Amino acid sequence: ILTLLYPMLRTFHTIKLKRIENYESVLIYWIFFACFMIAENLFGFFLRMVPLYSMIKMIFMAWAIFPQTDGSHIVYQKYLLPILEKYNYNKFDKFFNIVTVKVYEGLKEFQSE
Repeated sequence: ILTLLYPMLRTFHTIKLKRIENYESVLIYWIFFACFMIAENLFGFFLRMVPLYSMIKMIFMAWAIFPQTDGSHIVYQKYLLPILEKYNYNKFDKFFNIVTVKVYEGLKEFQSE
């Protein structure tokens, strides 16, 4: 709940109150969260073998979430940004546009049956 509820409410307030200065911080958290979830899905089996993993994860996510520590921004700047900048966004856009069209066509075909 901690990793979703507080950031969701913070994002909602940022959008609702049109706090443009908070957009970057909120978006950086969601990029961090997505990367964390991908890593956890890939390596979760091994991570769960680590003693007290749940406690460590909870403390790490609290550090990442709260604006006072802004850990997600630190991880983003130091690790994620250099990795993400290496990728060609145009290739990703083309790939996801193709996938989106194919999925949409498949759903339309499935729905018409």
